[in-house]
Amino acid sequence: MKYVIIKVFSIVFSAALVVACAPALPVKSPETGYCVTGFVGVSVSKPAAFETVMLLDSETERLIRSAETNLTGNYQLCGLAPGRYLIQTIGVTHEIVIRNRSERFDIILDECRVCP
Repeated sequence: MKYVIIKVFSIVFSAALVVACAPALPVKSPETGYCVTGFVGVSVSKPAAFETVMLLDSETERLIRSAETNLTGNYQLCGLAPGRYLIQTIGVTHEIVIRNRSERFDIILDECRVCP
C-alpha cells in the first residue's frame, strides 16, 4: 500500500513538473492562431440564432472554418493565421483582414451593412 501511494505521488509530481516547465503560449497568438468573433443579427436588437458563418480563403474561396451563431447571435472562429479572408452568412459576404490580433466582425442584416 505504501508503494502505491508513493508511486501515485511520483506520477502526479512528474506531471506537474512537466506542465510547469513547458513553455506557455499566449492565448490568441501567432502560435495558437487568432480569432474572429462577432454578432449576426436581423437587427441590432434581434439576433440571428443558429445561422452558419463561414470563413473562406479570399483567393480560392475554399472553406477554412465555419461556426454556428448561438442563441444570442454570437459566433467565434479561432485558430486562424494572419491573412485575407471572406466572411459569409445569410447571403452577405465581406472581406476581413487578420493582422497581428484577433478581430471582431458584426453583421446587421436588416440594414444591409457590416460593422467591423
